[in-house]
Amino acid sequence: LANFSEGKSAKTTHLTNAAVQKKHPDFKEKKEDTIWNLEQFADYMTACRGANNEGENFSAEDVERAHKRIRQICLLVFKTCKPKLRGRFGFFDL
Repeated sequence: LANFSEGKSAKTTHLTNAAVQKKHPDFKEKKEDTIWNLEQFADYMTACRGANNEGENFSAEDVERAHKRIRQICLLVFKTCKPKLRGRFGFFDL
């Protein structure tokens, strides 16, 4: 929502937390652009190939490695908190 800067202290520049970003005044109109799915992330990485002035070029293998690692991390998170996610009355399945 706001450009990130290391020296900036505004909490709404947080890169990953939608619960923080939703407090930004422009969140409602930009909501769909605030969280990427894996396809959007892959498109971004692909677009950075050769276009990044800082020398980072991402190959198709880099994109696939990133996707694989993201899936591994998600699985680890769900396995770690599985005991707390047991079905309870009034809850629905994911």
